[in-house]
Amino acid sequence: MKKTIKKITFCQGDKKELEEITGEEYDYLDYQDVKTIRSVNKDIPKMHSTFIETELDLGIANNLYRIKFRMYEYAMELDADAIIHYTTHIYTGESGTIEGYTRGTFLKKKIKK
Repeated sequence: MKKTIKKITFCQGDKKELEEITGEEYDYLDYQDVKTIRSVNKDIPKMHSTFIETELDLGIANNLYRIKFRMYEYAMELDADAIIHYTTHIYTGESGTIEGYTRGTFLKKKIKK
């Protein structure tokens, strides 16, 4: 089974900065569309009015790639083209396990008419 791969831009800045860097115009996704998201692992992210937050127990395999890939999976499900205000946080939980979370706001390229 072949998986589709799509280029998703991760940007720590805001929408204006992303548009200046890429030369493309973007729209925010409709919040109602974002509310329908479900991940492959049935792990449902926390949804806020302007961003999505995911949490992941990294355990022994402490790896930033895993939590960034989780956001990529959500972007693919939403058919998003970019994530702005993207941040990643790694910390030691109360039980001593290494945990992490990511936050980001998903955008879609504007269709030029």
